[in-house]
Amino acid sequence: NALAWKYPNSRGAICRRTFRSLKSTVLSSFEEKILGSSFPTPVSAYGGEKREWYSYPNGSTIYTVGLDNPGKLLSGEFDFIYVNQAEECALEDWETMISRTTGRAGHMPYAQLFGDCNPGPSTHWIKQRFANRLLNSRHEDNPRLFDDDGKILEQGERTLAALDLLTGVRKQRLMYGLWV
Repeated sequence: NALAWKYPNSRGAICRRTFRSLKSTVLSSFEEKILGSSFPTPVSAYGGEKREWYSYPNGSTIYTVGLDNPGKLLSGEFDFIYVNQAEECALEDWETMISRTTGRAGHMPYAQLFGDCNPGPSTHWIKQRFANRLLNSRHEDNPRLFDDDGKILEQGERTLAALDLLTGVRKQRLMYGLWV
C-alpha cells in the first residue's frame, strides 16, 4: 500500500496460491487494517465481490491474483508483487512472478517481489533458496500481540495459548518459527 501511494502510476499485485484463499484472508485484512475502517477510502476497489484490482488517486493500481490462475500475471509488467503465505507456492509460481518484476513497468527505482510465510520443512525451496535472505520474525514482533516494551497483550495471551495446544511439527513451526 505504501509503495502504491509513494510511486504514482505504479503497478502492483497481491498474490496467494488460490484466489479463494486470497479473497477470504489477505484482501479482507488489506481492506480492514491497511485501507482502514472507513473503506471505501480514496482507493477504489473494482470487481465487486471478486475484488480484481484497487485503483489509487495517483494512478497506481494493485491487482489481486490467485496463482491457481497465473495467466493473469503473464504479459504483465509489475513494479512490485507481494505474496501472502509464500510457502504454499511452488518454485514455478515464484519464478513466474520473478519474470513479471524485472523493472520493465518502470514506475519505481527498482522492482520488488516479496512475501511472507510460515515456516515449512527444512527442505522447502524457500528455505533452500533464500536461507541467507529470510527475515525471521517472532510473535513478540507483532504489535497486536505485544506492546512496544515487549509486554504481552490480551490478544497475545489468547494467540499463544492457542498455539501452545498444537503438537509436533505444527507446534515447532507455528509456535517457535522453526523450519522443520
